[in-house]
Amino acid sequence: MQTPITTRASSLELPQKSSSVVRKLKTPGFDSDSPNPIIRTPKEKNPKVVDRRSPRNIVTEDELKKAKDQLGSTESSKRRAELEAEEAKKHLDVMSAKLEQTQKQLDELSESDDARIQELRKISQDRDRAWQSELEALQKQQSFESAALASAMNEAQKLKGQLERVSQSAHKEIQSLRDELAETLELVEKLREEVNESRENETRAREEVTRAEMELEVLKTVNAVKSDDYLVSELEESKNRVKTLEELVGKMSAEVTKSPLSENDESELENEVGRLRAELDAAEKSYRDEYIQSTLEIRNAYELVERAKSEFSHREAELKAELEELKEKSSVKENELKKIELKKLESQIRSVMEENEMLKSEIEKKEIERSRANDEVLIKLESLADEAAKSSKKAERVAEELDATQVSNSEMEAELRRLKVQSDQWRKAAEAAATMLSSVNNGKHVERTGSMEHHKIGRKMGSEHSDDTDDDESPKKWNGNVLRKIGVMLKKGQK
Repeated sequence: MQTPITTRASSLELPQKSSSVVRKLKTPGFDSDSPNPIIRTPKEKNPKVVDRRSPRNIVTEDELKKAKDQLGSTESSKRRAELEAEEAKKHLDVMSAKLEQTQKQLDELSESDDARIQELRKISQDRDRAWQSELEALQKQQSFESAALASAMNEAQKLKGQLERVSQSAHKEIQSLRDELAETLELVEKLREEVNESRENETRAREEVTRAEMELEVLKTVNAVKSDDYLVSELEESKNRVKTLEELVGKMSAEVTKSPLSENDESELENEVGRLRAELDAAEKSYRDEYIQSTLEIRNAYELVERAKSEFSHREAELKAELEELKEKSSVKENELKKIELKKLESQIRSVMEENEMLKSEIEKKEIERSRANDEVLIKLESLADEAAKSSKKAERVAEELDATQVSNSEMEAELRRLKVQSDQWRKAAEAAATMLSSVNNGKHVERTGSMEHHKIGRKMGSEHSDDTDDDESPKKWNGNVLRKIGVMLKKGQK
């Protein structure tokens, strides 16, 4: 970037040097300020020629005055052009310095933008990698948590199944206990029925005892009556026999008295009487024995009745005691069964409640862990989304900055191109102006230095007066056009 500027400066310096050379060459010529102009010398050296051509010399003097005026105007325009060229050169130097600074700034900006872009790319790549690793870790954690959640759900299902089985078993045990309680109640009812039956049997036994007592009394009375009647009948029979025997004895004694008996008859009678007496004694003895035996039997019957009463009362007392014991045992058993059932039910209910509490606590823990894991995942996702949004915003900002830098770079490049084109135009215009001015001044200087051939010019002045005026007017027009173009270009450059 510096080489063209130096070339431009050198190219701008060349016309200045040429203009200075031209100025040096022009100064000994037609200078209005110089004390010894060149035109005066030929007038002084060649008076003959001047005198010979006096009217033309007057014309030439007028023309020379005009030429001097034109030369002064051209010199002033040249000075003005030189000043404008110097100002343009200074402006070009300033613009070249600005161009160098802007080029340096552009290079620095491009380098800084490249470094920043590389850093941003590295940062974005590192963030992308970090986010990718975090996303993979989150995915792994989420998969692990989902697996843990699935295992927890499976455990919860298993625990629910166990709870259902335990509840079913508890329900079955409760049902079995209810069945046992119903059986015990049935047994108690049976025992109550048996007790009632025993009571009824007791009342029946009492009734039978009373009936037996009555029957015994009746039997006693009947037996007594029978024995008395039997004895009475036997006594009556014996009395009747005695009477009959007495009657027979009386009859026999009467017969004996009437007719004496033989000894055999007497002995028979005595034997008969003895036999009758023996029978009577035997009947009395048997009566006594039977009476004693009947009294003994009655006494034994009373004893048996008393013994049966005592045994019945003892049995009744034993049955009452057994009933009381059975009642107490049944009540104790009922209470024990109720207590056992209540204890079993309480223990089962406690175990079921504890299992339910454990299951509830485990389910709550799993729910809390799952909600915590979901919250952590949501927080991480939100943080990742925020970071992604921030990174996207940063990327958008960087992209906007890059776009802005690119736009500014493009604008600066366009400005640089415009300045280059403008500087080239200025340089070309300055070079063209310098060359044109140098060529015009050189031509005039050649005309001025050719004063030795003034007589040739004087000869040709009359014939070529119109051509000289045209030639004098054409450089003015050209200089005016050049100055106009330079002014327009300077205005464009300032815009």
